[in-house]
Amino acid sequence: MARAAELAGGVRALSVRLRIPVVDLMRWIQGEKKPPMGVFLRIVDFLLEQGSRPGFPPERERRKTPRPAK
Repeated sequence: MARAAELAGGVRALSVRLRIPVVDLMRWIQGEKKPPMGVFLRIVDFLLEQGSRPGFPPERERRKTPRPAK
């Protein structure tokens, strides 16, 4: 959810796109509640759509520096 909000341009932009109240989206992002299945699937669709756009490679391909060893 947080990644979808980031790609949409913020929580408000994602809430407008999904036509849901910001307060509900914030509760889902914070883990206080789970979204209805229909909304969850719309978020997944949005993420898949964004992932297929040029300029939005997966995070592991965007990382410029390697992660420190643990």
